[in-house]
Amino acid sequence: MPRPFQPREQMHAAIEAGLDHETVQFGTEGPFEYWEGDARALVGVLWSARHDDLDLDADAERIASNILASRCIAAVRHQSAEGNPSVRGFSNEADGFTGSVEELAQVLRDAAAAGGDLSAKVDDTTHFIRRSGWFAAIQRDAAAVTA
Repeated sequence: MPRPFQPREQMHAAIEAGLDHETVQFGTEGPFEYWEGDARALVGVLWSARHDDLDLDADAERIASNILASRCIAAVRHQSAEGNPSVRGFSNEADGFTGSVEELAQVLRDAAAAGGDLSAKVDDTTHFIRRSGWFAAIQRDAAAVTA
């Protein structure tokens, strides 16, 4: 079954906000495809930042805001709430993290300092984010809502 497009007004608002293609077209409401919460979807969000000429370090807060507003993170939360987190086995990494935009911006700066970027090493950057305490907190908090 094809995914439903979001209403035109919401599409325009998402475009104005500089959000990624998937979020613009389909919004942040389900139903979600299984892959929409995995690394491929996050790569799409990061590629969108690259196409907007954003820098992983200098524009970390804007990129973090876009990631948090993305369909990808909505899918991650949904899957975690259903007991199917996209990254398993490191929930203790969430200790001390709240899932805030500021924390994610710092994760992005740390990824840049470790050699990550939005072009050739976008996969490394994606995995850096998905293995962070910030990401673990997003999954933990989504699962806690349904518990």
